[in-house]
Amino acid sequence: MSLIGKTVVVTRGIKSSSEWTKKLIDIGANVYNLPTISTSLVELDETLINILKSLTQFDWLVFTSAAGIKYFSILRRRFPLNQSHNKLPAVAVIGDRTEEAVLESGLKVTFKPTKSDNQHLAQELPLKNNQRVLLLRTTIASNHLAIALQSRGAFVSDARIYQTNVLTLTDSTFSELLRANSVDFITFASPSAVVGFTKRLGSFELEKAKHLPAVAIGPSVAKKLTHMHFLHVHIADNPSIDGIILKLQQLAK
Repeated sequence: MSLIGKTVVVTRGIKSSSEWTKKLIDIGANVYNLPTISTSLVELDETLINILKSLTQFDWLVFTSAAGIKYFSILRRRFPLNQSHNKLPAVAVIGDRTEEAVLESGLKVTFKPTKSDNQHLAQELPLKNNQRVLLLRTTIASNHLAIALQSRGAFVSDARIYQTNVLTLTDSTFSELLRANSVDFITFASPSAVVGFTKRLGSFELEKAKHLPAVAIGPSVAKKLTHMHFLHVHIADNPSIDGIILKLQQLAK
C-alpha cells in the first residue's frame, strides 16, 4: 500500500529520521521534517564517572531509548572502563528500536518486555533478590521506573547520561502547510517529541495540528498526545518505523 500524495510530518531529528524519510518517500509520501528535540551528552561529574568505571558492580544495564545506548557507547570509548563484553552486566531494553541500537553497538540483549513501556519493563524484568540495576537515560526521565524496580527489591542507580533539549524556534513553512490544510499525518517517536512539537507552534497552528491524525510509536507517546489534547491519536501495533508506516497506510485507506 502506498501513501502517494499524503504529507507526513516526522518530528525526529534530521539525522535520526533519515531511515524514516527514505521508507516513507519510497511508498510515495511527501515528508516534512520538523525536528522537535535535540540530545547531547551531560557534563560528567565524579559520581557518574565512577559508576561508568565500575560497571561490573551491577547485575543489569537498562536502556529505555536508542539515545541512551548511543551516549553510553560514547562514554565507553572515552573512559578506560576496563570491561570486556563478557564481563558487562546483562542488558535490558524497553523495545525494538532500543534493542536494534544495542545490537548495533556490539552488545547482547538479555531481556525485552512484552510491551514497550516502563510499566511492563519494571514488572517483567527477571530480577533476583537484591540485584543492582543501572538505568542509563535522559535527564528529563521520570522517577517512575526506578521506584517500580526498587519496590521489587532492586538496588537502583539512575545515571542521567544525556540531556534532551526542546526546540522552540518556529517554522514558517510548516505553519503555512497547516494553514493551507496540506498536512495529512504527524508522527511521534517519544513523549518529549510531543512536548517539543507544541513549543514550535503558535496557538492557531497548534490548534489545527491537534485535529490531525497523530501516529504514536507506542503507548507512552499516545498517552502524552492525549494529555496534550490531540484529538485523533493512533498507536502503531509494532513500535518501529515499519509499525508507524503500516498504521499510516491503514489510516490512508
